[in-house]
Amino acid sequence: MRRNSGKRSKSGSGKNSSRSSRSGKGKKWFLGNIVVVMLLKLFLALFLLFLSRILFYAFNLGYFSNLGLMEAMRLCAIGIRFDLSAILIINSPFIVLNSLPFKFTYNRIYQAIANGYFYMINAFALFTNFGDTIYFRFTLKRLTADIFNYVGVGGDFDKLIPQFLRDFWYVAVVWLLFVAVLIYVGTRFAVACSGSKKTGFNIQFFAIHSVLFAAIMVLTVIGIRGGLQLRPIGLATAGNYTSAKNLPLLLNTPFSIARTVNKETLKTLQYYKKETDLAAVYTPVHQGTTAGFKNYNVMIIILESMSREHIGSLNRSLENGRYQGFTPFLDSLIRHGLYFDAFANGKTSIQGIPAILSAIPSLMNESFIQSTYATGKFMSIAGLLRPKGYTTAFFHGGTNGTMGFDSYTKLVGFDH
Repeated sequence: MRRNSGKRSKSGSGKNSSRSSRSGKGKKWFLGNIVVVMLLKLFLALFLLFLSRILFYAFNLGYFSNLGLMEAMRLCAIGIRFDLSAILIINSPFIVLNSLPFKFTYNRIYQAIANGYFYMINAFALFTNFGDTIYFRFTLKRLTADIFNYVGVGGDFDKLIPQFLRDFWYVAVVWLLFVAVLIYVGTRFAVACSGSKKTGFNIQFFAIHSVLFAAIMVLTVIGIRGGLQLRPIGLATAGNYTSAKNLPLLLNTPFSIARTVNKETLKTLQYYKKETDLAAVYTPVHQGTTAGFKNYNVMIIILESMSREHIGSLNRSLENGRYQGFTPFLDSLIRHGLYFDAFANGKTSIQGIPAILSAIPSLMNESFIQSTYATGKFMSIAGLLRPKGYTTAFFHGGTNGTMGFDSYTKLVGFDH
């Protein structure tokens, strides 16, 4: 009886093994290590997000008609840096769940929860990117997190979305196709799950995977930051690579939303019913003339923490006219040039540069450079002088990249 029992056990085991082999054969492209499976799925999400940028360009070809094909492809390639950051931001819970140094991560139910999050969050990310493919035509910029405020206060989205679906149904079809590819290909990569009896604590497994977990977390943070530079990449960083007009092609909507979550926004205040009523009181727009324009060199000197009281030529009445101040060279310039009284409208360095060069006051607690408006259309004195044949440069005593001044100056028209 023992021999018969042994035969049945062996035969049964063989059938189970064969059935398991047949179920995996031809269905799974990779079945095994949890970290490898996670990386394959993240690469899939990154690839689909990159493809959606190509379609964004194709659907809005008229807006980017100023770009040659090679330049457009160059911007799309550089955009992978922003795509990678976005993918790592939105998938960070998925990465943590699959990197924990415990054997229960191989459990089937645990993997089902992790994969469910992966498919839902990436499908939503693709939805925002494809939705912006059309909505971009109305705003000429990528959506930011303030769209949720708009929806929350009754922005007629319940009426707009059905209208968009009727008018641009083909974009919805493409999105559904991308989601289908995401799920179909993603399910081809699977973790070799184990039963609950094989998920106990193992000191060697824990030690090795703890080191691996730490390495993955470090690489994830670097990827989210966009590199090892001083500041993490933001919307304004895209200005290092192209003009403001082409920023939407370089960026992606999940990145724009993720980087502007909890960012301060300005409330629209309306004190006058008509623009003419306001203009009768005051207008900041002045119609000048260029008839007497002279091509003088222009140098703007910006000093940190220098109050009016430090400048001798502005305080001649002090000390019976004997006050010298601390700025003899500036005093000599003031005597031979034009000097204007103005108002301080930047409380910190990062607020002061846009205030001085672009006339943008600090209307928020955070800086304009780091705000949701950093990729909008705005000008500076450099951009205004460019049509006059000027070549412009910005010099800063800090490390390049400090406070995003390099990105800002590129955006507003500085040549160097």
